[in-house]
Amino acid sequence: MFRFCFAVILAGLACLPARGQSPVLEGYIRMGVENNLTLIQENLAVQKARAEKSKAAGLFLPDVSFQANYTWADGGRTIGFPIGDLLNPVYQALNFPIRLENEEIQLLPDEYQETKLQIIQPLFNTDIYYNYRAQRDLSDVQEAQRQAYLNELTKEIRSGYYQYLQTLAVMDIYGETRLVLEEFKRVNQRLFEVNKVTRDAVSSADYELSQLDQEIAGAEKNRRTAAAYFNFLLNRSLDSPIEVEEPTLSAEYRTELENARREALRQRPELTQLMSAGKAAHHFTNLNKASFLPKAFVAAEAGYQGYHYKFDDTQDYWLARVGLEWNLFNGGRTVAGLQQARIEEKRLSTRREELEQQIQLQVINAYYTLEAAQKSLEAARKGEIAAQERFRIVQRKYQEGQAAQIEFLDARSKFTTARLSRAIARYTWLIRQAELQRAIGN
Repeated sequence: MFRFCFAVILAGLACLPARGQSPVLEGYIRMGVENNLTLIQENLAVQKARAEKSKAAGLFLPDVSFQANYTWADGGRTIGFPIGDLLNPVYQALNFPIRLENEEIQLLPDEYQETKLQIIQPLFNTDIYYNYRAQRDLSDVQEAQRQAYLNELTKEIRSGYYQYLQTLAVMDIYGETRLVLEEFKRVNQRLFEVNKVTRDAVSSADYELSQLDQEIAGAEKNRRTAAAYFNFLLNRSLDSPIEVEEPTLSAEYRTELENARREALRQRPELTQLMSAGKAAHHFTNLNKASFLPKAFVAAEAGYQGYHYKFDDTQDYWLARVGLEWNLFNGGRTVAGLQQARIEEKRLSTRREELEQQIQLQVINAYYTLEAAQKSLEAARKGEIAAQERFRIVQRKYQEGQAAQIEFLDARSKFTTARLSRAIARYTWLIRQAELQRAIGN
């Protein structure tokens, strides 16, 4: 019978959001997703990875640039041009009254301009191809990392909310118990006044109230701490009020342990993250392999060159070229890089096998922990019913003078403990359910 009940309570663990989850809690989860600082950082990391992927894709396209230079120069190296030595003898033989001086020509161009449009298009470049594929997979890695944190945050918000409700339930139980003890003290005071009990009966009631007040103080501290932590997860003021809505324990779907394990292996983002990282490592391996291949490109440019700006047919020009680059030897760096990439690829493959085992272990642990929590909840429910009935009987007998004070206090203490146990077991079950959802990947 218990196995059947436990199968029923595992409803909705394969889908998100869980069935029966309160609208208030769903709203808080959305708030946490929008405001959590760590998740905001993860979102920015995803955007950065996407930008890196776009940057890598852009390397396939031509590089187009406009360049303009104007140069002033004076001094520097010169080259001698013996125009006088060459032509003066000729002019003398012809009786021309001309005498030329040898020239010293400055190598640095003065008042020289170059204005051009340049286009470079890769034709064959394996670095570009494999780098793009690697960046694409690294973007998937970041996406999966974000999803993993989102799942963890969702679990923490659920657990934090249930822990806060648990502290409220404890406070309510203590409050109701205090009313009982106050009535107990009132009855003892009345009996003392008519000399039916001694003074120690009233003192005993005062002692029980003081003990309870200590418990209430501790419970109040727990409530404030739980509220502050829950607000911290939502990235809002730590003393913000929290809306309360009791969650239901019912469910509409069933899942078995083997189904949970298969579902976890299918959808846990940590596995997706590691798989994408392995693909990226494989592409880096191919990139290093292909480094032995040549790279080719085509380039073209057109513009104006000459002294001073004229922009006419005496300065315009164009050219086109095809380039080839082939790395023949670089001191073994390519071989070392290839070895490093292969080692990383093997490491990630081994890590994936380990992670699969760890995930299945998490699912098994969460599954049986939830099963134990369900058993504890059922036992606590039965214990509360029994303790309540006993306290009801003893309380009536005590009011009629047929039960001793110590019997009344014992029955009251056990009833309070039973109520606390059931409240704690109830919210512990909800927390364990959230942990199983997280282990499965929801």
